[in-house]
Order: sequence, then structure tokens, then C-alpha cells
Amino acid sequence: MAARVEAWFAAPVIAAARMGAPPGLLLALGVGPELPAAGETLTAVSPDPLALLALSVQTRAGFAEEVATACTRLLDAPYRGRPWGQHLQRLYDTACPACWRPTTALAFRWQGAPPALVARTVACAHCGYQGEALAETEDRARAAEIEPGRALFWETMDRVLPVGDPLRSRVEQVTQFYTPRNLWALWQSLRILRELALEQPLRRALQWLLARALWLGSSLADQPEWLWQTGVRRPRRFGERNLFLVLHEEVRRLRGQAVGPGPSAHLVQRWPEQWAGLATTQAGLVLAAVPPPLPVYWLLRLTWSGWLFGREAVAPLLDVLTLRPGEWDFWQRRLRRSFRALWQAVAPGGQLAVQWRWRQDDDPSAAVLAALPRLSEPLRVAASAEGEYVALAIVTKPTSPPAVRAEPTTETTAIAAAAMRHVIAQRGEPLPAAVLRPHILAAWQRAGLSVAPGEVEANLEAALDPLAPPPGLTVVGSAGTPWEPGETAFWWLDEPPTDWQPAADCGEVTFLQLVQERPYPDADALAWALTLALPAALPPDRPWVEALIASYLDLTPTGLSLKPQEDPIRRRQECEQLARGLVAVGEHMGFAAAAWTEDGLWTVEWQQGGRRRAGFVLSSTTALTPRLWRSRVPIPGLMRFLVLPGSRAGLVQWRLDHQPLWAAAMAAGGWTVTKFRRLRELLATPNEKPEHWLAHLGLDPITSVHPEQMRLF
Repeated sequence: MAARVEAWFAAPVIAAARMGAPPGLLLALGVGPELPAAGETLTAVSPDPLALLALSVQTRAGFAEEVATACTRLLDAPYRGRPWGQHLQRLYDTACPACWRPTTALAFRWQGAPPALVARTVACAHCGYQGEALAETEDRARAAEIEPGRALFWETMDRVLPVGDPLRSRVEQVTQFYTPRNLWALWQSLRILRELALEQPLRRALQWLLARALWLGSSLADQPEWLWQTGVRRPRRFGERNLFLVLHEEVRRLRGQAVGPGPSAHLVQRWPEQWAGLATTQAGLVLAAVPPPLPVYWLLRLTWSGWLFGREAVAPLLDVLTLRPGEWDFWQRRLRRSFRALWQAVAPGGQLAVQWRWRQDDDPSAAVLAALPRLSEPLRVAASAEGEYVALAIVTKPTSPPAVRAEPTTETTAIAAAAMRHVIAQRGEPLPAAVLRPHILAAWQRAGLSVAPGEVEANLEAALDPLAPPPGLTVVGSAGTPWEPGETAFWWLDEPPTDWQPAADCGEVTFLQLVQERPYPDADALAWALTLALPAALPPDRPWVEALIASYLDLTPTGLSLKPQEDPIRRRQECEQLARGLVAVGEHMGFAAAAWTEDGLWTVEWQQGGRRRAGFVLSSTTALTPRLWRSRVPIPGLMRFLVLPGSRAGLVQWRLDHQPLWAAAMAAGGWTVTKFRRLRELLATPNEKPEHWLAHLGLDPITSVHPEQMRLF
């Protein structure tokens, strides 16, 4: 029995989690290691040749060295009497703005419509100058004199579609995403590749490297949100990267990753229902990723596939060029046929795992779930970027005929309400409609309800009406206050359980455990490891992972590593020293002061005349949501301070902006957030009046908490 089947666009998902394969999002919710282990059988079925290319290269032992060798062969290939690498490098010649000696531009900046070259980024090896400078007349002249000739244009474009094809004009629009200089360099590299005599593994490695260059050399590489646009439009401001350096950076990045031998791979370029062999394959796990109907995304992939492989490779993808955003009827029909074929390939007891992603309100969950067999596992949903989400559904194939199920309730509202309460309690955080929608749809699908397509949206609108929340739930705005029309609505529990642990807090604690063990090569590898380490029901939001990385880690030669000052033992000692210092200063000022530790937190309290005057919570992390929520009720005369390292400013602000419980607790409880450094400075000046000392402690807040952050009393 085959260990796994990677099928129907699954390869880009796995490659994205492992390598950041272009273009697309960089988070995959995992169900196991990125790739099967050596000795296993991997069957990949996909109509996308770039997906299969990425998988064929990455499943080979030593593929990093193959990519490096292939890159060297390309750059050493002769072109007009010189190695091609020299021609490529000379394309980005400029002069240092400081010493005026010749140097190489790392990148150029273009802006306007039509785009004009306005600046260049330089790192001069002669005088050490580094930074961006205005483009000179010579830079503009050099950029203007390099462009593909008509013969090269027709030769390259004909590899995708013939001139008379009605879709040819759409394919030609891809050239808008490149400067003439980079387009010429890429097309000449592709022509040299076709003429090189290379062994098949090296040819595939070089094709993969050039596919990366096609993405990184475009005007969209640093602004992937443009992939979601409905029409082909060039960004008004973009960077043109030095392709010679892009190739070397990719090779260097690969060599820095420790990759062992992969499985034996069988690759088939078909839609699943078009491959007869799939039905006879018995697999323990089938992974499938649902591609979003993004016109620009598919236009790029189809065009690149033609440039790299020729017309035959793009034939299975031609129908996606007719897509428009929101056309889920097309996908649902395709999904039903594909999932039926994949389901036949799953062995009894095996699983079909399906991932899909969407942006804002263009949620395909109804179409995806309607095409799947009845769910047997909880749905996982997480944010993959600001306003973008990813979901993972798993279906287990029964080993025996399914038992007769009790007649489920047909009340869609009751099922939706129960699903909302369950997932909110599970994640321990208020959730917006974008996260709740897929869970409601999954609950209806799991209950066996057959809802007409036209009724789905109406039922969802009724279930997610912020003016009529289900029993046990309340609706709040982003600040944690009662929801007002025009705000983003968040659903929350009337009474959270006493032992609740929010997903963000759990993620921060687990993140710290992981980064103490070893460094990680990049954010993608760390996000993947965190996904696997957390409970399946708590997939991490990618923006939160990036906020944690910015707060706790440094990029070192070995990868993302914990900052020296973030050592947990050192932080615990700091908290203890500051707590004891607060007790000493409080007693010096005439307060009855006490300090204690509970659940790893140091708490200090000053009392005077039997009344609580000041309370301090000292922590090295922001995993404090339940603690702050329980302290949200103001106490007359009590000033509350949350003392954190200054590097937590970004995390605190992120929580205030994205987590209503934090915003409400901080504002209602009258908390002031201050830094270790600020408290340490004031502990050295204990002779001030108490009210002045406390006021000064709040004059340098770690971040903007609420409008009364600067209040003195």
C-alpha cells in the first residue's frame, strides 16, 4: 500500500511550507511532516507542472547541490563569446553615489504609470557605502537600451499558445509584470537552458531555479496581495531585483537547509479524475489543496509553465484562464469529481486531508465542504495573513460499513449555535465571522444537512447576525466593548470556563519551548514546527507567529535564534529581582508591601491603611489573557501596572489591536504597561513622594494602551 498520495494541487502546499515555492502564501496547516520519509512511495497527481516540478526536485537526496551545479552550468554557458553569468551581472552595473567607482546595484525602484526608474540600492565594495540613492541618467539609459527583441518575444510566447488562440492576448499580459531588462535576462536564460546538454536531474533543478527567478524577478514578488487582483495591473511602485544575485541567494538558501533523502516519487500531470491509475492505488493519506480562483495567480503559473516546458504542459490548465473571482460553481463541479476519485484511492482507515484558503469575504468553504465526504475530524481554521485565512478538513475512511446514524436535528440555527459555542470555547478567544463561517458550514455538513446552495448564505447571515447572538454568546467590537454597527463583530462567551487557555497564549508558550531547543532556518520552518507542536484544534495564526519572531528572535548565521537577553532563566531572575526591589521601595515609602509568585508570574502589592494602593504584575511573556481578564474590574484608589520587557511592545500592541479581551481588560482595569528598564531606573530613586513615583512609572509606557494611559491618578 502506498504511504501517501499527494494529489490535485497538494504539491504547492507542501513546497510552500518547506521552501516558499512561488507564488502564494507561506503557511500550510500540517497533518504530518512536510514530505514522506525515504523508502515511502509518493504519488503526485496535479495538472500544475510547476507543482510537480517543485516536488520532483525536493524529493531527491542532495537536491541543493544539484541546484547549485545546475546554476553554475547556466552561468558558465557561452553567450556571444563570454560566459552568460558575466552578461547577466553587467545588466545591473551602476556607480557608487559616494565614491563614484563602478559597482553593482542590488535592486532598482520603479514607480508611476508608466513606471519610471527613480532609485537604486547599492552596497559598494570599495568605500563601504550601503543604502538607496537616486537613479542617475546613466542608470535610466542602461535600463532603456535593454529589452527583448521581437524574435525572442515571438519565440518565447509561442511556447505557451499560438498567435491565433483567443487566450493568447491574456498570456501576453504577463510581460507587464517585468521590466524589459529582467524580461530579456529571464528569456535568454530559458533559451540557454533549452540548448544546454544536461542530465535530467540537473535540468529539473535548473528549471526549478528559473521558476523561482520568474517569481522573484517580477514586480509582484514583494507584494503578493496583488495576486488577488481581478485584472492584470502593474503595481504603481515596485522593486526590480538583480537576477544574478537572486540566483546565488537561492542557491545559498538551499545549502543552508539540512534536507535528508526523500521518498520515491511518481508524478502524473492530470486532474485526479482523469488518471485511471489513481482509482487502484490504496493510500494511507491523500493530501489535496484547493486552488483559489485567482486570475493573476493562474495566469502567471500557466505562462511560466509554457515558457519552461512548452504547450503540452499548459494544456490541462487552459480552462483556469477563464476563471473570475467568486466562480465557485465551477470549482464545486471540479471538486466533486476530483474528491470522488481521491476518495477511491484512500485505503480503509486512511484519511483525505483537504486544505483551502481565501481572503476576506470570498470564502469558498461552502463549495469545498459540499464536495467532500462527511467530515469525521474537527475543522482547523487560522489566519495566514492579515485578512486571509486557511482551513484544513480531514475525512477518515471507515474500515467497515458505517453504522446507522441517529436522525440528526434539521434545525440549522441550533447546529450553528452549538458549533459557534464549541469553537469559541476551544480557542478561548473572541472570533470574527470569517473564522466562524467555515466551522458552521462544517457542522451542517457533519450533521448531514442538505442545504440548497441558494439558502446557504441566508442561513449563515441568520446564524451570524450580531444583533441576535445565540444563547450563551455575546457580541463585542474590536475594543472589547459592546458591538456597534460599523465595527468588526466578535462573538464571545457570556461566561468563559475557569480553566480556559486562549490559543494565542498557548501559541506563545509553545513557541518559546521550541526556540529554546534549536534555531530555525526561516519563519516558514518555525511556523510549520509550531503548527505540529500545538493541539490540532489550535492552529497558529501566521501574523501572530511573525509578531512572536519579531519580539523574541534574532536572525543569526545559524537561523532564527532566541535573543541573548530572552534567555528564560535570565528573565525569571530579572522578574524576581524587580519584584523584591518593588517590595523594598514600597516599604521605604511607608507602604505595607508583599510579593508572591503564582503560575510563573510575580505579583507585588502595596497597601496603606488597609487599602490597596498599587499592584504590579511582572512577566517576561504576554501569555496573560485570563489573568488580565479576571482583573478587569476597577478598584477605587488602586493603580495597576503590567511590567514587561521593552521588546514585548509589538506583542502588546498586536494583542490590543487584534484581541478584544486584552483591549477591554486593559482599559476597564486601568492597567498601565511599562518596561523593565523604566522600573529599574525608578527603583534607584526611592525618595520621591509615592504619588509622584507612581506617576513617573507611567510616563514612559511600553505602548499605547488606552486613552488614559498618561493619567496621573
